[in-house]
Amino acid sequence: MNTKRNVGILVFLGGLLVVMTAHATLSMSESVIRKGTTIEVLEPGPDLQDLIDGITDEGPAKPYLIKLGPGVYTITADGMTGSGLVMAPYICIMGSGQGVTILTGAISSGLTDSSSAIVTGASNASLTDLSVENKGAGFVSTAILNSSTSPRIQNVTATASGAASNNFGVRNVSSSPTMSNVTATASGAATVNHGVNNVSSSPTMSNVTATASGAAMKNFGVRNFSSSPTMNNVTATASGATSGNVGMEQMISGGTQVDSSTLSGTGTGAIGVDGISAGDRITNTRIVGGVTNDDAATNCLNTFDAALAAVSC
Repeated sequence: MNTKRNVGILVFLGGLLVVMTAHATLSMSESVIRKGTTIEVLEPGPDLQDLIDGITDEGPAKPYLIKLGPGVYTITADGMTGSGLVMAPYICIMGSGQGVTILTGAISSGLTDSSSAIVTGASNASLTDLSVENKGAGFVSTAILNSSTSPRIQNVTATASGAASNNFGVRNVSSSPTMSNVTATASGAATVNHGVNNVSSSPTMSNVTATASGAAMKNFGVRNFSSSPTMNNVTATASGATSGNVGMEQMISGGTQVDSSTLSGTGTGAIGVDGISAGDRITNTRIVGGVTNDDAATNCLNTFDAALAAVSC
C-alpha cells in the first residue's frame, strides 16, 4: 500500500503503524482513513461498533459519515448486551451499493429486541447503500430493528432467514423511520415470516418491496399492529405458507395511508388485505387475494385485482 498522503510522518500509536498528515489519518493494518468527520473503511476487518463508539463529538452541527468499501462485513453479537451493530445519532453509515457492501451475521435470541438484530437504528442517523442479512438459526432473527428510533433507511436490502419462530426483514417498534428504496425480505421455515413489521409505529415507506415466503404457518408482506404507516409505491407480497399468506395485515390500526401500491397474498389462505379500520385509506392500488375483516365501507378508491377487476373495501 502506498503510505504517501501529502506530507506526513510515520508514528507508532498503540503498537499500530499510522500515517499522520494534515488531512488524514490512515491506519495501515485496518485500512481506515479518517478525514475530518468522514471515516472511510476500505475493506472488511475493522470493528464497526468500535468505530461508532469511538466518535464522541457528533451532534446536529457535526454529523459524521462512516463510508464502507465493498466486501462482506461480519457482525457478531456483543458479549454483554447480545446486540449486533448499534447505530448512534448523527452518524451515517453508507456502503458502496446494495449487494456490494454486505453486513452479515447470525444473531438470534428468544427476544424481539436488539439481541436478535444485525443492525439497530438510531434517530437522526441514516443507513444507506448496502445490504443487511441475518442468518441466525435461533428463535427470532431480524435484519434491521428500529426501537423508539426514527432513522433514515435508503437504498438498502434487508434479509432475514433461518429463525425457528419469527424472521423480520425490518421491524419498527414505537418508531417513525423514513424508508425509501428498501427491499425487506423474510424467508425460510420459521413459524411466521414478516417482510416489514410495524408495532405502534408510523414509518414513511416509499418504493419499498416487502416480501415474506416459506413460513410453516403464516407469511406477512407488511404487518401493522397499532400502527399508521404512510405507504407509497410499496409492493407487499406473501406466499408459500401452509396456513395463511397476507399481503398487508392491519391489527388495531387506523390511519394507514396506501397509494399506488400492490398488496398481494397467494397460495393457501391468501389475503391481499386483512383488516381495515375507518381511518385507513387505500388508493390506486392492486389488491390480490381480496379484503377481509373490513369494518368500514368507504376506505378504498380505484382498487383492483390482478385481472384489473374492481375490489371494494
